[in-house]
Amino acid sequence: MPGPAHPGEPVQRLHLPGATAPDEGGDRRGEGRHPAAPGGRPAPPWGRALRRRAAVVPDAPTVATLWTMTDPGGPVDDPVGEPISDEQRYVERGLLGRGGMGEVWRVHDRVLSRDLVRKALREDLAADPNAVRRFTNEARVTAHLQHPGVVPVYDIGALPDGRPFYTMQEVRGPRLGEVLREAGWTQRRLVDAVRRVAEVLGLAHARGILHRDVKPSNVMVGEFGSVIVLDWGIARATPPVGTEVFPRQVVGTGPYIAPEMARGEFDAVGPWSDVFQLGGLLHEVLTGRPPRAGPPAEVLHRAGRQPVPPLEPPVDPELAAICAQALAFEPAARHPEAGAFAEALAGWLDGVDRRERALAVVEEARAHGARALALQGQAAALRDEATEALRDVRSYDPDTLKRPGWAREDRASALEAEADLADDDQEQALQAALRVDPHLPEAHDALAALYRDRHAAAEQAGDLLSAARLEQRLRAHDRGAHADYLRGEGTVSLVTDPPGAAVDLYRYEAVDRRLTPTFVRRLGPTPLAEVPLPQGSYLLVLRHPGRAEVRYPVRVARQGRWSGVAPGDAAPTPVLLPPADALSADEVCVPGGFFLSGGDADAGDGLPQRRIWVDGFAIGRHPVTHRDYLAFLNALVAAGRRSDAERFAPDQGEQADEVEQRRYGRRPDGGFTLHQPGVVEPWTEDMPVVGVDWWAARAYCAWRAERDGLPWRLPHALEWEKAARGVDGRAFPWGSFLEPTWACIVDAFERRPRPVPVSAFPLDESPYGVRGLVGNVRDLCLDPYRRDGPDVGERLRDPLAHEVLDADTWRNARGGCAVSGQSLVRPATRLAAHPEQRFTAVGFRIARSLRAQAYSGFSVNTAPT
Repeated sequence: MPGPAHPGEPVQRLHLPGATAPDEGGDRRGEGRHPAAPGGRPAPPWGRALRRRAAVVPDAPTVATLWTMTDPGGPVDDPVGEPISDEQRYVERGLLGRGGMGEVWRVHDRVLSRDLVRKALREDLAADPNAVRRFTNEARVTAHLQHPGVVPVYDIGALPDGRPFYTMQEVRGPRLGEVLREAGWTQRRLVDAVRRVAEVLGLAHARGILHRDVKPSNVMVGEFGSVIVLDWGIARATPPVGTEVFPRQVVGTGPYIAPEMARGEFDAVGPWSDVFQLGGLLHEVLTGRPPRAGPPAEVLHRAGRQPVPPLEPPVDPELAAICAQALAFEPAARHPEAGAFAEALAGWLDGVDRRERALAVVEEARAHGARALALQGQAAALRDEATEALRDVRSYDPDTLKRPGWAREDRASALEAEADLADDDQEQALQAALRVDPHLPEAHDALAALYRDRHAAAEQAGDLLSAARLEQRLRAHDRGAHADYLRGEGTVSLVTDPPGAAVDLYRYEAVDRRLTPTFVRRLGPTPLAEVPLPQGSYLLVLRHPGRAEVRYPVRVARQGRWSGVAPGDAAPTPVLLPPADALSADEVCVPGGFFLSGGDADAGDGLPQRRIWVDGFAIGRHPVTHRDYLAFLNALVAAGRRSDAERFAPDQGEQADEVEQRRYGRRPDGGFTLHQPGVVEPWTEDMPVVGVDWWAARAYCAWRAERDGLPWRLPHALEWEKAARGVDGRAFPWGSFLEPTWACIVDAFERRPRPVPVSAFPLDESPYGVRGLVGNVRDLCLDPYRRDGPDVGERLRDPLAHEVLDADTWRNARGGCAVSGQSLVRPATRLAAHPEQRFTAVGFRIARSLRAQAYSGFSVNTAPT
């Protein structure tokens, strides 16, 4: 069968047997009468030609032959090859509808045994040459456009009354306008329908044909989602340059008509005019309304003079831009023809398809993330169960008592490993989604949230290298939601008692591997409210006339608010500025507030990081020295309590080697003296006292409290840790780097290490000014040792409430000592000491609450003998 003819070439047809060839050279002047025309009306010039059939192609097979070739078992004597008239061929089976130009009937084609649609010119228009020309033009244009989106034309002819008709495939379905008025179609499907309409018009434009009346009612949605462009009645060929072929008549539909068409500028009409109407179609798809509305005359007037306003959110920005270009007031600004408009929509649809595929992968990623969270929750619950199971199990208990807790810990570790893998699966899935759609906001947002969580954890753990990498990834995926977080600012508020304190702001910066406070500026008198500061670690030095200078470290977190509000309180807790004479030279004020406890992965028996509020307290700048302790013992002797003094006197026993001093000497009156004859390495008065047990340290505190009228006690382990590390979670009092010569530890000595005077190693100093925390001697603490850490919740209120007065409970001991290696000198390291055990490298220091209630602690007589 011959294919479609090229533009300008005659279209070849497969003619039926017995037909005669159309007389292409026949009379075109309208002479003669159609024999069946009512009233002897002149037959249309094309009528005679169409009433005669073309001669049979010499070697063309008959229908019967074709049937036999495709079905050898079928009949061979089918008479369909006989000549047959149109009247005999088409049997009417019902009127389908009437329109402005024609009437449409369903007919049965007896030759090919199929139902078709026959469209014929209305009777009242049969004598109108323009109507006839428009009708036949529609048939020829439609037949010329061989595309699934154009109803195929099968035949053209004249009815017995002379009216022209043509037959075409019957298509069923609603018009696009009906679809738009009914819910159910997705935006993607509707946009794809507009794209298909544009493809049909793109073919027409390529063939030099303009539709000129594109609107929803001229688009049918057929079966299986097909889209068909109807009503080519006013379609025309594109005129050659300088040629006038359009009648001087405005055609089109007002709400969709192009401005140049509305103004009657016929020479300016072209494919871009159809593009404008396609833009109107898209406009209605996106908004539910045509680009123009109102009375027809007013709409037509505005169409030629006013541009269509651009679409605004929530319309998709890319679709809005495509629509705006198509609806541009000036033709030159539009897509040049419908094919370009179709390509623009195809690009958006391709993006939608990619987005949908990528979103499916994002959903998979979210499932992995949800699984990771669930596993982490299960692991945390098992950790709690394990802690509870091992809480009362002692180190020397048989392993059979420990196995239930171990099993839970092991299962928790396995679940944590699964959670890590699920978290990795989440990340990989999100990256895969971006490979499908590199601009998918959901994937970028999810990755940004994932990297932000990891970044925050890395910063909190002090892993600066990982934090830097994760921040880079977060910035790569952030679309603005994390701008404040990435800005890295927080605020500080401060209230003091009394108010009006001058505040000098210092920022901790690394200088020669030590965090050194560097002056920034003076913040002004207190109170301070929401002072913005970049994230980091700071020291506020508070000064007030008649008050002691107070060092107040703060940690400004990303988007954090250092408010001074304790857990359970509604208002800030004022920072106490003690009277200038309320603190001795050997006391240091540690203001109340939050600090980061634990979290040092290299600390022995370390705990997870916790943010805990510790009420204000004072603590000894140095450990208790031999000078201090001798005064205590001799006061007991003077009070007639020699046995108590002997019970509390230092004695290192067999722990000390032959060169070390083991105990004090005695005076003739029974008192104690530092000197002991024959000792190679004697103690000095300014060295820290060692060789005393927990009861002795507690008794010393009671004696000092009675002597000074102050509530002296041993420090709680959390108080000790805050005094040593400040508030920012640093590993050592001075930062994160351990230089042996900065503290009295084993690596600081060329020869045998030993305790030294408390004034030695001044670089072993905390942010508050407390010394000797990493080296020299360890410090006994007030509270009992607990495997899972102090049971204080979020706030340590009354340290004495945690004191246990029994002889079997082990107590906390903190800090490094002269004989410790680097692994045991970290302030987050936890040690336990039996209350009756004495050590050569363990001493103590004293503390007191600055806002304590009346002291109702212990007396020296409560220690067991």
